Amino acid sequence: MTCRQWLPAVREYCGQPARLYPCGARCAAHTPARAAGNDEPPTTPLERQR
Repeated sequence: MTCRQWLPAVREYCGQPARLYPCGARCAAHTPARAAGNDEPPTTPLERQR
């Protein structure tokens, strides 16, 4: 699966490896949290302890 974030400056989709979000497939640089200016929340309990 590849990132479906449209990049208007280059007139194409990002195309980086991605995972699925409610807004579509997004890479780590284009997730909803990144769009809001935040870091991604931890995905596992072990990451939360660090």
